[in-house]
Amino acid sequence: MRKLLLPVVIALSGCGATPPPVFQIKTDNATVNRMLPALRAALPGLDKYGAYFENVKVEEGDYLDITFRIPYDTPVPPAYGPFMDHCTIRFSEDLKAVAITKHNCKSVVFDRVVHHKEYENWQFFAL
Repeated sequence: MRKLLLPVVIALSGCGATPPPVFQIKTDNATVNRMLPALRAALPGLDKYGAYFENVKVEEGDYLDITFRIPYDTPVPPAYGPFMDHCTIRFSEDLKAVAITKHNCKSVVFDRVVHHKEYENWQFFAL
């Protein structure tokens, strides 16, 4: 009985492991829902820091945008830049590329330091 009890307790407790966070957006937009897994794969900072983002929403106008705010207390490396920023991930018309506003927003979503001139235009991904 003792030999069976320990594995059962470990299995039920899950060994204390919690699943990694996943960036999510509550939207009815089928395009965003379809493209989100590829976007998350291309921009690893979305999953890593997305739980801290505020006002995450989809905006549809001339372009399809995902907008969010990075609050001051987001635990990102200081080298990524100042925060309290509003960021936009804008999809190209053909849905093959995205543009990301502001270099510090780019640093957060790419999860590495991005300099001002780097990634100035559209980023082409297999979306």
